[in-house]
Amino acid sequence: MALPLAQTHWFTTIMPSPWETWRQDFNDKMDRWGEDKLNLRPNHSKPLHKKNATYEERLARMRSGGGAEGAVLGQTYHRSVPPPPPQPISNENLYAPGSFSVPTSQAPPSSGAPLHLQFSRFTDTDKQTFFALLDEYFVKRSSGGDMWLDDDFDEKILTTIGHGLCSTVCKAPFASTSVEKVGGDPGQLCIKQVDVDVQNAPHNIEHEIALLQRLRHDHLVLMLASFTSEPDHFTTIYHIAMPLYPYTLPELLNQEWMCPGVTDFSIQSKNSRWTRILGAHSFSSFVHYFALQLAGAMAYLHQERVAHRDIKPANILFDTSGHLKLIDLGVAWEDGVQEAPPFVSKEKQSRSDCAQISDVGTGAFRAPELLFAPQHGYDAYKVDVWSWGAVMASFFTDLIEVENEECLGRPNFASWERELFPDRLSEECLEHWLPRTYKRSTLFDSSRGDIALACDLFKVLGLPSDEACWPEAAFFQPPLAQFPFVHQSAKEPLFGRLPHWHALAQDTSAPAQRLYVFVKEWLPRILSLSASQRPTAADLYASLANS
Repeated sequence: MALPLAQTHWFTTIMPSPWETWRQDFNDKMDRWGEDKLNLRPNHSKPLHKKNATYEERLARMRSGGGAEGAVLGQTYHRSVPPPPPQPISNENLYAPGSFSVPTSQAPPSSGAPLHLQFSRFTDTDKQTFFALLDEYFVKRSSGGDMWLDDDFDEKILTTIGHGLCSTVCKAPFASTSVEKVGGDPGQLCIKQVDVDVQNAPHNIEHEIALLQRLRHDHLVLMLASFTSEPDHFTTIYHIAMPLYPYTLPELLNQEWMCPGVTDFSIQSKNSRWTRILGAHSFSSFVHYFALQLAGAMAYLHQERVAHRDIKPANILFDTSGHLKLIDLGVAWEDGVQEAPPFVSKEKQSRSDCAQISDVGTGAFRAPELLFAPQHGYDAYKVDVWSWGAVMASFFTDLIEVENEECLGRPNFASWERELFPDRLSEECLEHWLPRTYKRSTLFDSSRGDIALACDLFKVLGLPSDEACWPEAAFFQPPLAQFPFVHQSAKEPLFGRLPHWHALAQDTSAPAQRLYVFVKEWLPRILSLSASQRPTAADLYASLANS
């Protein structure tokens, strides 16, 4: 006898079908498999993962193109690198004699898992050493569980030496002589780490790797290798291996003897770490040589249709032979690569022949147009020229004495030479107690933000009211006619902020006079408010090479 319809509905509701039972059992098994094999969290618990996001939120972000590749079965830490460009730039005439050739074969890693690395300057022996370093590095990672970019690793493997806005820079021991041949610190390797989920536009580690793969110049940083790691199934970290360059420009600028009047640095820097890079240079000859190298690197980038957009002292290093190295292409702009400023969709941006994102550069070395977000973009090459001039001006600004209480120590006096109860410490004793340290001031003051920086710029360069004097300002936000600043002529001379430049006039040597004339003729043009009035990098390099 057939059951009533209501009873049939009740029966099918209470008693699950065989298909429903099988489906629930299969889902439970998949959940347990995911927890065991992929270290995933169960659905009923929602612990906060990286960036205070649940597993479901991170999975949705990954599926929407958040940058992570997801889990790879049979390989705990997948490592890969974007393929090289189809037509790499020729290395001819771009390397100093004696640089070793680019290898064509790759040594297999010691582990059986697949590993893809892009080498540019490694020999087969170097690769074996580097693979050993990576194996030890990833073993340390895996033994510590889930670890993030800012976590501390074993100091014998990686030691953090610096942080950027979106990166961490570490050094690692590397027993190979190849890094010495390219000017790196012997026995050391520099590794830059960037989490793709942390970086914000225009920072782009993939673009930086692609540029370093094809750009080759004596005064640009050299990429030895690049690879990626996945500390968990939703995070991808890019690594760039480079030589560890031992000298930085900020350290050099802060030396009290880095000023005009020094005719032989070998005497001033005797028995110091600066002897190798300064040699027998005078102040004037070194600054001229520095300007020539930096202008050469900048001119090469512009010739390759690339703008650095963050030239500053912290991004200028020196190798063991004293050759300048321009580093960090993380915010570099490349002609033909379209970028959209914040809050503007890419569909509304049709131009790719000019830069669009203004949030680049650093503090006192930013060009004035970057402070006002031009609606139709800006000339990224002229932004580099401005930054080059601001860096050059740093050699002629004041040295400010900095009190460093951490340097306090006991005076180097014998016990019988000290007073038992001195009423006042002598000058000699104070020098032992508190060593003098200095910091180089910048040409413009950016310590109080962008608005104060703009006021300081207009104090020295003036603020015209006519758009003919500053045509780019018509498209600023706000435009020149609506500026919240007083239109005025310059109230402070540019060279009044460069006391060490005036000291060059007292030096009758040929290098000092050449440098004095060059700065007098070129610096006002370089630091023009209007980008159209600034010279090109090629013009600067030609002038320095012929002087």
